[in-house]
Amino acid sequence: MFRKIAVTVIMLISWAGIGAQNTQSSADSAYMRLDSYITSYLNTVPPLPDSLIAASDRLISFAEKRQVASYIASRIYNVFRNTNIMGLEGVAVHIAGKYFLSGKLDPPAGTDQMEMRIFYEFNRHSLTGMKAPELKLAGLNGDSLLLSEQFSKYNILLFFDENCTVCKKEIPLIKILADSLSGEQVKVIAVYTQQSESAFRQFADSVNNSGNTTSEWIFAIDADLNSDYQRLYNVTSTPKIYLIDSEGIIQGRNLDANSLRILITSLINNEREMMTKITGFSDSFISSIDFSDTTSVQESFRYLFDRINPAANREMYRRTFSYLYESLLYSGENDKILASAILAEQFIIPYPGLWHEKSYSHEWIPSMVKRTRNNLPGNPAPDLTLFDTRGREVRLSDGESAWTLLYFFDPDCSVCKPFSQELKSVYKKLRKKGVEVIAVNLNGGPKSSNRYRKSNKIPWKILSPGANGPGEILAVYEAEKVPVTYLLDSKRVIKARRINTITLEKLIP
Repeated sequence: MFRKIAVTVIMLISWAGIGAQNTQSSADSAYMRLDSYITSYLNTVPPLPDSLIAASDRLISFAEKRQVASYIASRIYNVFRNTNIMGLEGVAVHIAGKYFLSGKLDPPAGTDQMEMRIFYEFNRHSLTGMKAPELKLAGLNGDSLLLSEQFSKYNILLFFDENCTVCKKEIPLIKILADSLSGEQVKVIAVYTQQSESAFRQFADSVNNSGNTTSEWIFAIDADLNSDYQRLYNVTSTPKIYLIDSEGIIQGRNLDANSLRILITSLINNEREMMTKITGFSDSFISSIDFSDTTSVQESFRYLFDRINPAANREMYRRTFSYLYESLLYSGENDKILASAILAEQFIIPYPGLWHEKSYSHEWIPSMVKRTRNNLPGNPAPDLTLFDTRGREVRLSDGESAWTLLYFFDPDCSVCKPFSQELKSVYKKLRKKGVEVIAVNLNGGPKSSNRYRKSNKIPWKILSPGANGPGEILAVYEAEKVPVTYLLDSKRVIKARRINTITLEKLIP
């Protein structure tokens, strides 16, 4: 801070002398000193576009004379117009638009105004940190394709020409990179910049057929240039490569295969580090809550929500609350599962604008909350169509017993085996009380269920899901973590869930 103040004071003294000099040499000397002060000042600012833009505006505002302000703006413009540091060209774009093209200040001497306007117009839409401009393109089959609808976790936006020498070098390297990161949800969106649709398809086929492609490539074309991609993405030459995240935010621009690899690797490592911290914190946070007290649960979630401040820390909010939600949902503990519904209803579902994966926040989470609420005691048990050990269709609602113990299990589950043995020891007593046990094998069909029943001498009925697996069951019952039990009365109303045999005997009169 002291250095910034000292530099600013020296600059103010220097500015006072500019324009009051009697000789050209003394004026040149003053400008040389000013150049040095500008450089020193900018070196104290973090090398981030927003920080440098704010510092530049502040520096320019100190100048009382238009001549001095124009010189400072020109000096800053030239520094960042020719920068090799990705993202900092945004400072030059800002200076050009705010001061020179607006007429507020005089541009650098000898500047080609048209060149500056082109630089400004072709860069201002796609700077690092900005939302990627929407493009309406055509896919390989001629179908309409919106850029924003193609995004995966990491998206390489590549503008290319099949005859471009640099493209021929870079595209194979990008393919190798994308294939090596296929497990990290990397997608390549390749936009052909020429007009020949036959050449476009031929080139796409050559890429797709060049070895074992494990990454996902989307090829697109805009032969009529209706999308204005050249201006929006500064495509004045090829290849032009951007990295865009899942929210459509530009993370990198003007990249080559090597810088792309470094950037993606850095983002992946940063994400892993952040998730390690989030999981550690979230696990401790969960352990500190009394889940038997609904008011305490709500207050704890509210405190965390307010502290994170989702509007300012959207990614931290999403990752923390999605981890908390799923940890509670799959905990296998009734109080925590109910808390997951509270968290979702109050702190996820009401904020759709903070979630970029709409299928997660708008569809999957609401469906899971509905399942949680429907599985609470007092609600009718969701009906199921299952199959007995002979392959015959059975509906859960067909039973007529006074009580039904619905038991979801997996033959390979280490916890299920001792529970089944415990259940066998009290089975005769339960039968005398009118309890029917229906076990649902979540990891096998009728034949394997029949073998399991015979080899383990299971006295109760074992049913299995159909050919589509347990998806239908898991959509309506909390049965991801087995063993899970539900006690139903004669009207198939849930009376209790996740109970052991001791609790079961106490509940049955």
